[in-house]
Amino acid sequence: MSDEQFETWAVVEVMGHKTYAGMVREEAIGSATFLRIDVPQTSERPAFTKYIGTGSVYAITPTDEATAKVAAERLAERPISPYIVPVTHQLEPMKFEPEEIARAQAWHDQIEHDLAGGYSDDDDEDDTHDWDNFSFNDEDDNLEEEDSDDGEEL
Repeated sequence: MSDEQFETWAVVEVMGHKTYAGMVREEAIGSATFLRIDVPQTSERPAFTKYIGTGSVYAITPTDEATAKVAAERLAERPISPYIVPVTHQLEPMKFEPEEIARAQAWHDQIEHDLAGGYSDDDDEDDTHDWDNFSFNDEDDNLEEEDSDDGEEL
């Protein structure tokens, strides 16, 4: 085994569709060996260090320092995902006028009534339907009638 430590500027592709660019070196933590990636500062965020388990590395592309810094700028990876540490900005609750609340409640009540089987469209017409003879296209009914006049079957 060589006592020489791995250390180079590189672009590192890892599981989770993440790609980091920076100074890469191996580092032992406990009995495990990790890749330590020192990602340089960019115009959008400060420099940070990321430790990656060697089993999650897909590729390491050695580069020069300038290329690694350009890659870090374009990749724009963050040290911690916003899903893990969310923004703590609290939104103000929406305010509604009493008429809007009453209209929404009436709409909600009507939907619940309809879902319970009590459909009503508030008119005086008979709402019964002959579903056995239902067709999506009135032309289909006309074609069948025309074809039946000729005595031919479809």
